[in-house]
Amino acid sequence: MRTIDAHGHIIVEEITASHGNEPWRTRIDRTPEGTFSSLANGKRNGPHVHECTDIPQMLRDLDALRIDTLMISPPPYLFFYQFDPAETTRAARIQNDGMARVKEAHPDRFAPLATVPLNDTDAAIAEMRRATRELGLSGVEIGTSVQGVHLGDPRFRPFWRAVADDDVFVFIHPDYFQTSSSPTLSEYYLVNFVGNPTETGLAAAHMVFSGLFQDFPDLKILLAHAGGVTPWIMGRWEHGYGKRVEARRDLKRSPIADVKKFYYDTIAHSPAALTFLIEQMGADHVILGSDYYFDMGPDDPVGDVEKLESVSEADKAKILNGNVTRLARL
Repeated sequence: MRTIDAHGHIIVEEITASHGNEPWRTRIDRTPEGTFSSLANGKRNGPHVHECTDIPQMLRDLDALRIDTLMISPPPYLFFYQFDPAETTRAARIQNDGMARVKEAHPDRFAPLATVPLNDTDAAIAEMRRATRELGLSGVEIGTSVQGVHLGDPRFRPFWRAVADDDVFVFIHPDYFQTSSSPTLSEYYLVNFVGNPTETGLAAAHMVFSGLFQDFPDLKILLAHAGGVTPWIMGRWEHGYGKRVEARRDLKRSPIADVKKFYYDTIAHSPAALTFLIEQMGADHVILGSDYYFDMGPDDPVGDVEKLESVSEADKAKILNGNVTRLARL
C-alpha cells in the first residue's frame, strides 16, 4: 500500500547560510558521528535524528520508514513572521522555489507545501497563489499565530477567503511563540511536551469560536500532532458553549461540528490515543504524519497505523494515503 506522509520537514539548501549572510538564514552544523543541528534566529535546534538537506539521504530515511511520498514543509523556526514582511516574503519565495526544485527532481517522493508571509495578508495570498498555481506546490503550511495573533482574527479573513476560493490544502503547525512565553516551558523540553500541543489547541479553538467554518465551511485544514489537546478537551468547549455567552458571540452553533471539520495527523504517541482520535474524528479526517526529521516524531509512523486492531483495513488505507490524496489532489 502506498503511504503518503503529510507532516514532514525540510531545510532547502537555498535558505541556508551557505547562500547568503542575511540574519534569517539557517546554519547546519554536523558532527563526525553523523548527528547535526541547525542554528536559526539565534536559537539552536537539534540534535536532529534524520537528514533535512541531503536529498539522497532523506530518500534512504524515507525508505527505512516505509514512507513513499513525503509532504515537505519548512520547520516552524523558518516561518520568519517576526521580521519585516518584505524580508519574510523574500525568505518564503526562496524556500518555495527550492522545494519546487526538489519536487521536480523527485516528483513521486516529495509533495511540497508552501510557506507564506502571513505577517502581511496580501503578500501571503500572492505567494500562496504563486506557489500553488505557478510552482505546482500542493498547499500551504502556516503557523498557529503571527506574533500571538491567532488565526480566527479578522485580519486573516481575506487570507482564508482566498484559501477557500482556491480550494487550497492548509497545514497548521505550532510556531513556538505562545508556548515559549512561560519560563517553566523552557525546562525539561516542556515547550514541546506541553507547549506545542496546547498552542495547537488554542489555535483550533480560536478558529472555531471565531466562526471561521461558518464563513468558509469547506476549508481543508490539517492540525499537527494529532490536533494537540483539541480531541481531549472539545467536550469542554461544547459544555462551555451552552453555559457562557462569550462563546456564542461569533459562533452560532455547537463547536463540535466545526472541530470535526479539521483533519488530524497520526502523531499521537500511543495506540490508545490514536484509536481515540480516529473514533472521535472519523477515519476520513485522520492522515499519516511522521514529523520527519525531528526526534519527537514516532519511530514507526506507518506501523503505528497498521497495528491498530480496531481499525479496518479500508480505514487504514484512508489514513495512509487516501485522505490526503483527495484533499491535496496529489
